[in-house]
Amino acid sequence: MPISYRYLTSRQKNKIYTIGILHFMLMCFGLWSLVTEMIDYEEPITYYEGVNIALHYSIHTILLFCLIVGTYVDIPYLLVPWLGGSLVLFTLVTAFSVDSIKDLTPYNISAFILNFICVGACWFSWYTVWSYFIGTYKRNTVMNKKCFV
Repeated sequence: MPISYRYLTSRQKNKIYTIGILHFMLMCFGLWSLVTEMIDYEEPITYYEGVNIALHYSIHTILLFCLIVGTYVDIPYLLVPWLGGSLVLFTLVTAFSVDSIKDLTPYNISAFILNFICVGACWFSWYTVWSYFIGTYKRNTVMNKKCFV
């Protein structure tokens, strides 16, 4: 579907809200897994681990906030932190997935295929947010030019 910068449908916004909700659910699952793992080990966490956990989930929260608010109020610049952070992360994940080809055996072919399905879903979500960013940016640019002419 080509990007129409004249009119952005609520369907495009709903896709980004779905990406944000999925990101939030995965973030909650990661935090839950971390807490249950710490309970299983029955060891107190160190100061460094606590700061690392707090920083990690604070960054996730800020990225999600920027994604949802930027979509809700049509400010494309708020999407840049999520786009930048996920671009770096998805590039690394793709590189690791491609690097895992050399260790491929018939026993782990299903894990390999599932890995590339997940990478494909990640890149599809990035492209969805990117296309919304470009469409919103172009629409805002056209609207600003019409206001000042």
